[in-house]
Amino acid sequence: MDKDFHFSTIYVLSRWAGFSSYNSLVLATASQFVDDNTATISRNKRPSGHDPWQNVTIQEENNNIWIPFHFLPGLEGTTREERLICKKNSSFANLMMHELPPIAVDDSISMFRLGIALHVYADTWAHQEFSGIDSLWNEVDGLTIHRGNSENELSDDVAANSPLLLGHVQAMHWPDRPYAAWSSDTKFATVRNNWDEFIEAAKHIYSYLTTFHHAAHHTLTKKQINLLLYSFKDNVSTTIETRTNSWIKNIHANLYDFEDFEKEDAAIHYSTSLIIYDADFSTQFYDALDAHYDWVKKGLEVNDIYKLK
Repeated sequence: MDKDFHFSTIYVLSRWAGFSSYNSLVLATASQFVDDNTATISRNKRPSGHDPWQNVTIQEENNNIWIPFHFLPGLEGTTREERLICKKNSSFANLMMHELPPIAVDDSISMFRLGIALHVYADTWAHQEFSGIDSLWNEVDGLTIHRGNSENELSDDVAANSPLLLGHVQAMHWPDRPYAAWSSDTKFATVRNNWDEFIEAAKHIYSYLTTFHHAAHHTLTKKQINLLLYSFKDNVSTTIETRTNSWIKNIHANLYDFEDFEKEDAAIHYSTSLIIYDADFSTQFYDALDAHYDWVKKGLEVNDIYKLK
């Protein structure tokens, strides 16, 4: 998934679930910063994201970034490679959510841990059936785009001709675009409508958020689902920033109908500086990142399928 989900959708879901605008901003920023926290930014701390093609051929970097933060193994199947394939809403992903430390309102430490987990959990829908290793299981033959048919989208992505079988490289960026519908001979022979997958992810995330916040209702209303569906399906720009800015503009105008709309909602925006340039927040985020990594590492070791360093 891209920033329009990891930041914007998470912000909206958090506000609907009863979190304040400030706590929602911390959660959503932590969620998106998992992608933006590259080696260049982390400065000798743990990176969780990558610049395009920066590390796709360095196996150790793949292990430490792709597996724990973007392609959480589903632990299903019989072979090691099968069990490393990411499965949407897997038992392992749900265990990750259930075993989070107690979430306290206005506690940035727990907000960062939850935000990181939300990124990984959401990605199990976008990255389902792919794994964070170079594997034949990631092969995509006969890729067909059913919605989102700009020729530039294909020609601009060098993955189209890549022999690499890491993650969804051969499916290019299509699994992450909420408006896209696509299929292939080897994966999703029946057309996969991304907006349906993202709506399902949003429902589960909202349910978790209401549990943490002890809200009275744990399911999205029909109106809320339609608002999300509109933002997923009709926001068809190939540019991530354009899609994200559309979400933020709608948040500023209270299109998502927050019952307790605050002046902070009317001014929210995503900035890495919330974490990078705040000494306390930076320490807390990287501590939370290490804690998440250690949790995944232990889970894989217990299942004897992979060892992260």
